[in-house]
Amino acid sequence: MIKRALHLVIAGLLVLTTTACQQPSAANAPSSAAPSREQPSSSRANLQVASSHRPVESVLWQAPRYEAIQQAAQQADAQLGILMLASTATQVCSADTADMQRFFSERFDDSDTVTSLAELRSFQSQFCPPGIGPDLLEANTQEIQRRVEAGDAEARLISVLLDVDDEMAATDRASLRLAAMKMSATTRSPSVYEALQISLLEDPLFDQSETGRRPLGMDDATLREAWGYAVLLASCERFGHCGAGSLHVFRMCMPHHCRPGLDGRGYVRDRLSRDAFEEAQRRAQRLLAQS
Repeated sequence: MIKRALHLVIAGLLVLTTTACQQPSAANAPSSAAPSREQPSSSRANLQVASSHRPVESVLWQAPRYEAIQQAAQQADAQLGILMLASTATQVCSADTADMQRFFSERFDDSDTVTSLAELRSFQSQFCPPGIGPDLLEANTQEIQRRVEAGDAEARLISVLLDVDDEMAATDRASLRLAAMKMSATTRSPSVYEALQISLLEDPLFDQSETGRRPLGMDDATLREAWGYAVLLASCERFGHCGAGSLHVFRMCMPHHCRPGLDGRGYVRDRLSRDAFEEAQRRAQRLLAQS
């Protein structure tokens, strides 16, 4: 599936995939023992904030330290995209590069992976505090589940999109496609934008009529792969959060494909053939024109 194969919105999409499959119950409802979510505080204004005094997600993607992201995610009114961002940051910080290197060195002679893990380790040393574990990821998962059950528009739509199958009526799928396109055109969240757009490339929601625009000789698999990466290009250009050495880049390139100076566009160029990269750029411009 594209949302897994491309390593896009890994943490956020996997969390929402889990919550979409769960039924509300006492067992999976947020417990009183879960970490409490802080009330908004005007004293935390060292990051750029929106008019509502909430941190802007695209700015938080560029935060120099993990703590700024987790602090924003623990606010009572944290936006869904910030919860997804915090899950991504937690997964990047909890990645065990030493264990990865042992695993890969025993099986492959791959200097690129050694370089990649060294880059990831360097990023972790600057960005991540010690002791990051799965408990923080679980707290975010519980809060996202609560948002889905409470009817939060973004959380509910993404969870429904992830749960669509071919048995759903074509008219209902078309309505969901339209809702996703409208929300992605107006959202201020890179995480939500990417989740919506990647979901639209999944088989039950994919609009086959668009494939007539393909380059001559490009097969379905290559086209869909290029369009998946086009979501990244469009998101990076729209929100400006994919600079060299950024969290967004490391969540995509780990563990094999990180290198010094890599930015979002460079990552996409590395992963695609010349023709596929050109198609990804064309598709990205079409996506941006819809915003």
